[in-house]
Amino acid sequence: MLVYGSRDGRYLAAAIELVSEGNKDRPEARDAFVAKCETYLQSGVGVVIVDVVTARTANLHDDLMARISPGVTTWGERLYVTAYRPTGKNGSAQLTVWREGQTLGAPLPTAPLWLLHGPCIPLPLETTYEDTFRQLRLPTGP
Repeated sequence: MLVYGSRDGRYLAAAIELVSEGNKDRPEARDAFVAKCETYLQSGVGVVIVDVVTARTANLHDDLMARISPGVTTWGERLYVTAYRPTGKNGSAQLTVWREGQTLGAPLPTAPLWLLHGPCIPLPLETTYEDTFRQLRLPTGP
């Protein structure tokens, strides 16, 4: 999901990436996902990654960190939510990372969504998930 702002014209302010099995199944797919997130961050766009895919074990957060900050210690969580805030001017790029491991069946967290040229807003993932199920009239239990 892409979030747009409109200060002095429409611009990309943030991106929310929901990881799919397809994003994790082949090296080319993982690389494409990581490259897309890297491009957002290089543009100063805040990114949230939600990975609750249990069928594949790749960690796209670790892959992204290895690409933009070589030598950083891997995290290794299988299920997680991460948020990234790129900052810095005049070639002094910095990245703030918020991360939370997930447990199957546990509620999703409220993640920080940092907007380009704007504030940080709360992203209530569990509420959004529950509302979507309700609106689509999908079964929520066994």
